[in-house]
Amino acid sequence: MPKPKPATPTIRPGSESDIPAIHRVHSAAIRGLCAGAYSPHLIEAWASNSDLNRYRRMFISSARCLVAVADGEVCGFGSLELPRARLASLFVQPEYAGIGLGRLLLQALEQLAVEAGITTLNVQSSLNAREFYARHGYRLCKMSTHCTSNGLEMDCAEMDKLLIAAPGPGASQ
Repeated sequence: MPKPKPATPTIRPGSESDIPAIHRVHSAAIRGLCAGAYSPHLIEAWASNSDLNRYRRMFISSARCLVAVADGEVCGFGSLELPRARLASLFVQPEYAGIGLGRLLLQALEQLAVEAGITTLNVQSSLNAREFYARHGYRLCKMSTHCTSNGLEMDCAEMDKLLIAAPGPGASQ
């Protein structure tokens, strides 16, 4: 029997009351979507981090968080760190992968970045998401290591995207 199509999500600003749902999505996405890129030990250590306080930084005044909601449940989220011009997170429930939800969240986050005056957005991409970002205009700057909130070190791809092209010579302002 074919798998039922997930409901169409809506995107809204996240709030601290969403933290338990964000944690659920984050853990499910790590376990369900990152497995081909990292060892089972790293996946489980990363996904089992139960410290909900790590998500609070998404709700300070210099950050932005968006959540995707379908059937009353958070099914994806993403966040920006404005002073660092950084896309800090973007995760979707595995059943929502590949249907455009990540793209919608990314576009909404990029729009928030533009509204905040950011012209180049940076991301430390997990290895499994590198092609997703490349398809959406991000370029690889270098391979690096990311340290998670619970001290795990994992390979990542540092990438960036020019959000606003500077006017060329002779362009009217």
